[in-house]
Amino acid sequence: SIVGLVYSLFLRSVWDPQGWQSVADHALHDAIPLAYVLYWLTSAPKDGISWIEPLKWLVYPLTYMAYSFARGAVAMWYPYWFVDVTQLGYSTALTNSALVLTAFVVVGAVYVVLAKLLRSDPAGRSGAQSA
Repeated sequence: SIVGLVYSLFLRSVWDPQGWQSVADHALHDAIPLAYVLYWLTSAPKDGISWIEPLKWLVYPLTYMAYSFARGAVAMWYPYWFVDVTQLGYSTALTNSALVLTAFVVVGAVYVVLAKLLRSDPAGRSGAQSA
């Protein structure tokens, strides 16, 4: 869902894919995030999701961010305009990255709330059965 949100809010306007590139673009940034959200809402297990999960879910974006900054420092190319150190400087690029990470945590918290509302065990007991 974050891929779809970030792409729609900050990246969609910076290029205009045509033909098969447009098909791939819409599949990757629109259809797959929407399909995953629908899958998660209707089918994914929600028992056992705790408030710490959104922080755990930051592992991939933090790793990708570190890789992007390290690679960018060597190649002088950054994957997104809002983290382009050559154009924005480190302060702005890191601030923008922190805002994206904050969005990950906020959206993650929304998923935790939804999981708690939609879980199959309303009492919150994972695996425990009443007598």
